[in-house]
Amino acid sequence: MIRRQGPPAAVSADNHRPQVPPAIEVAGLTRVFRVQGRRNADVIALNGVDLSLPVGSFTALVGASGCGKSTLLQVCAGLLRVGSGTVERTSRFGYAPQLDALAPLLTVDEHLRLFGALDGAHRGRAVSTGHRILQRLGWKPDGDQAVGALSGGTRQKLNLALAQLSSPDLLLLDEPYQGLDALAYEDLWALISAWRSSGAGVLLVTHLLRDIDFV
Repeated sequence: MIRRQGPPAAVSADNHRPQVPPAIEVAGLTRVFRVQGRRNADVIALNGVDLSLPVGSFTALVGASGCGKSTLLQVCAGLLRVGSGTVERTSRFGYAPQLDALAPLLTVDEHLRLFGALDGAHRGRAVSTGHRILQRLGWKPDGDQAVGALSGGTRQKLNLALAQLSSPDLLLLDEPYQGLDALAYEDLWALISAWRSSGAGVLLVTHLLRDIDFV
């Protein structure tokens, strides 16, 4: 079960400060995949996972390929059903999947306007905000360029801009450095630091052990 949190409301009687709920809280999460055509071949991808990510914090999930990292993020984003357990998260979140789901025939600005509209943003504001994020990743975009003509690394930059377009309270990032060069990789970490400083909770999937030094 996935529950979406409302705006922070509770106030502690001890210190009279607002009690802000976690950006996301997972309890007892289990997810099993059934393999078709084989008996007793169910694959347990997640087994009793507990996770709490405070607002403004940064957590990395590190592990071998196939251990369930991406599955956990997909469940947190609502793309996969919860087998058992609960997921409670803010309703304002952004998700950058490991493999982008961009439409190759749409332009850069059409993507920005489309994703901005989902959050009620003005068309012009969505485009200007997206361009600002992309420039911080080292790319001055041509808004009329079709996404299918972009390189893999440039598509990933657009993927990241779309995830952060509405300034969400929670960012779910699945190996977001795919296809990025060394300079863009450094720019990405500077952006993640800025997002965290602005109050967003960041949950990052990575297989690079060096990334732990940034967390």
